[in-house]
Amino acid sequence: MRPHLTSVDTQLPSKSGSSSDSKDVGEAPRILFVDDEPQVLRTLKRFSLTQNWTVFFAESGEAGLDLLRSGQEVDIVVSDMRMPRMSGSEFLQAVKSEFPFCVRMLLTGYSDTDTLKDAINGARIYNYLTKPWDETMLSEVIDGAFRFRKSERERRRLEDLTHDQNRKLCRLALSLDRQVKERTEEIERAKQLLQESHDRKERQFQASLTVLNHLIEWREGRDSGHSRFVVSYAEKLARQLKMRKQDVDDIQLASLYHRIGILGLPDELRTRPVAGFSDSEHALYEKVPVWGEQALVGIPELADAARLIRHQHERIDGGGYPDSLKGVQVPVGSQIIGMLSDYYDCRNGRLVSGLSGADAAGRYIAEHAGSKYDIALVQLFSTMLDESGDMVV
Repeated sequence: MRPHLTSVDTQLPSKSGSSSDSKDVGEAPRILFVDDEPQVLRTLKRFSLTQNWTVFFAESGEAGLDLLRSGQEVDIVVSDMRMPRMSGSEFLQAVKSEFPFCVRMLLTGYSDTDTLKDAINGARIYNYLTKPWDETMLSEVIDGAFRFRKSERERRRLEDLTHDQNRKLCRLALSLDRQVKERTEEIERAKQLLQESHDRKERQFQASLTVLNHLIEWREGRDSGHSRFVVSYAEKLARQLKMRKQDVDDIQLASLYHRIGILGLPDELRTRPVAGFSDSEHALYEKVPVWGEQALVGIPELADAARLIRHQHERIDGGGYPDSLKGVQVPVGSQIIGMLSDYYDCRNGRLVSGLSGADAAGRYIAEHAGSKYDIALVQLFSTMLDESGDMVV
């Protein structure tokens, strides 16, 4: 039996090629939800009635592709992970291949790291949420995805405009006449305006990051030097390891904001050593890296840093959280940040009750080499501490 499709808007465009980027995006995002569980689709349909969305539904990846291939214009595709015949990862990869301008998201009730990694790498998903989802967060993430969709459309429009102008310039350059000179001057003015606009947005972005960092430090109070310490040594370690410039930049950004998820904890938990937490308090604390990732992943410039923040509490022996990564699965940047953060907290009596001071913190890191931290990384950090005298930055 053919999977059932449901839509609140059955009007189809006259020209095929859904999501071809040839039309303007309307004010209401057009969203396709794909899930093999009818109850989930009914729940999403009820919630969508409270939102300014135009929604479509499909009970399988094949049905979702049929709808897109029919010419239906869709801005955002939200798919379940585990579905028969075609998985969510396979479906979203097909969407990426055939309809690359659709923003792709994953909605899953499974904690499957490898499968999720395939979706992130293969389908280049914008974001993901786990079941059961928080409706407020679902709404905010979809609204963010729609803003990203519109900004990407505008960026491509400007690129196409610049490309078109450059082609015209090449044709006109052959005649070397006055018209070429006048057009060249116009292009230069346009490029100058675009550059000025880019520089202005870059300054605004940097200013926003500065404000965010000040907010974190203000909430941390006496631990406001934590991030500065981690940033300083993380950069040194990354450069000693001869990492690529982009990786070093991502590690610096992740180090600067690796504690942003702490803002989600009650004030009284932020002032106590982690070792003294109850089981319920520790369960709440383990959500901190996930909160940190979710706070930053929607910003394209911070997406890679957000991934490093998510995995800062993983252990190379697989005993960490939130995804129980092991060995080389743990990003080197996350290993660096986790080790430096633990050292700083231990030195200041915040990691283990009754344990404080530089010597005690150094012993703690050394004792956990090979289980919690990479041995070579510990040795390199120990050498740096000896050379610097563990100076507070």
